[in-house]
Amino acid sequence: MNRPFRYLVLALCLPFAACVTPGQAGNDSVHRGRIVAQQWCSGCHQVSRDQQLPALAMGRPAWSRAPSFMEIAEYPNIDRSYLRGLASEFYFPMPTFRLKDADQEDVISYILSLKGQI
Repeated sequence: MNRPFRYLVLALCLPFAACVTPGQAGNDSVHRGRIVAQQWCSGCHQVSRDQQLPALAMGRPAWSRAPSFMEIAEYPNIDRSYLRGLASEFYFPMPTFRLKDADQEDVISYILSLKGQI
């Protein structure tokens, strides 16, 4: 294939790729966030509607339990910036493990996708 033809094909295909990629990337981030949350957060938080109440929450009064991700998504003025700050600072009594930045962003995307599901 000659070089000018390659550039023409690339120029014609890029706009279509740009139209499809953002939505798919967002869905992938939400999916990855759910997986990370199930692995790292579900011991204390209910991370999805189909998850049973975490063992640590059983028998404890509501005020002493970690909020579900669905509850967190409904907090007033909740946004990516707020969740990013919450996840990156020491927040007692949350454990101090650190997620990779990409994993943290995926979990935040997942939490924000739960708005309206309470």
